[in-house]
Amino acid sequence: MMSTIDTSASRRIVARFLEPFGIQGCKPRRHVGHAGRRINLRELRRRAIKLPMKRLGHSIEDWVANQSPMGNSSIIDAKAFEWVERLEENSEVIRQELTKIMVASR
Repeated sequence: MMSTIDTSASRRIVARFLEPFGIQGCKPRRHVGHAGRRINLRELRRRAIKLPMKRLGHSIEDWVANQSPMGNSSIIDAKAFEWVERLEENSEVIRQELTKIMVASR
């Protein structure tokens, strides 16, 4: 004897599971119209996994940026780095050394 599956109960279970993701429940293909929507596994995966993980990633990036000792600015002041002043003071010496190396390599 074959067991029968109560399709209305299984539809209710699926609909209850999919409700938080904004996806309507599963309907047989013959009943699908413009108003109804069949379960799309790609869309379900995108809404249930990808979007929350993307939000989590952005939250982590924001947290790391806020913890930075340099601040969360797109332009960082040169005074924040102690080596910039020494580099600028010695730029002529560096240029001369580079010129010597380039001439010697010819």
